Amino acid sequence: MSMTRTQTALLILTLLALLILIGGVLFLRSGFLLERIRMVLEQQLEKELQTEVSIGNMSGNVLTGLSARTIIIADVNQEISEPAISVQEATINYKLLYLLLGRFVVDKLTLDEPKVYMRVTETGKTNLELLVQHRKQRSTSSKGPLFSWRIGQVQIQNALFALSSPKHNMQLSIDGMDMSLKGPLLRWEHEGQIAFQNGSIELNGVRKGIDELNAAFRIQREEGELTKFILRMGNSIIKIHGNVRDFRRFILGGRLESVVDLSDVTELWRLGQELEGTANIDLDAAGTLQEIAGQFSIALPQGRLSSLRFDGLRVHATFDHRGILV
Repeated sequence: MSMTRTQTALLILTLLALLILIGGVLFLRSGFLLERIRMVLEQQLEKELQTEVSIGNMSGNVLTGLSARTIIIADVNQEISEPAISVQEATINYKLLYLLLGRFVVDKLTLDEPKVYMRVTETGKTNLELLVQHRKQRSTSSKGPLFSWRIGQVQIQNALFALSSPKHNMQLSIDGMDMSLKGPLLRWEHEGQIAFQNGSIELNGVRKGIDELNAAFRIQREEGELTKFILRMGNSIIKIHGNVRDFRRFILGGRLESVVDLSDVTELWRLGQELEGTANIDLDAAGTLQEIAGQFSIALPQGRLSSLRFDGLRVHATFDHRGILV
């Protein structure tokens, strides 16, 4: 049975449409387009952060989301070879409509094995503060920044955070951290959780395992709350609840309750003297960082400092920005 001209034309148009569709999908996943996107993202981040940025191979579909491997953001101090931030793999899901309008608004961000290295400079500022400061200066331009940091969901897996302060001769690192952050995309009303899996803490070269760390928090545009924080390490446990009522003035309030095995403190801080005993430490504080005030108490039923033994030690004190009254 022969086909009519109309049927033949419809068949040809259908095949052409199918070929265009297949070609479009292949193009959206093509190495050429992904390489172009990688270069644009790399260049734009370098402009906004004013430091060197390297992004590895990219994969995915432009219409749905992209993944990038080995992202490295250099320290603002070019003399430091170690990066400020590195990520093993990042997966980004974004709003296509905003992308068509020339904006890059992230809907969901997943970071695998991110490493953040915070360094305190001689002036007291950190390298991360300087990165944010550079971006704020960039955002005052007429066009504004390309990236929107209004992210709906953030998932962080197996993260490492390191802090170093040569001025205070201190180095601290915490690894094995997982974090989730969820909330509406168009405004900062987020709730999050932090947990550790096989985590550890290292202070001045001494490493101790973290048995448990669970934290829950809430962040809004002007304020935030740490609704739960529990840390178990060895025979010590720390519980914290706090809030910040004004991020601009940083008005905070909180309470800390802890049971501390003094041998853990001796090991981590390398005090040079033997400490034994279990101390109950409570702390309440409120105010700005410049005018914070509160009270704390320490109860030590039995303890030993080198050869000195003591029983029933209790200390209660109040403090403010002027000093401490015991």
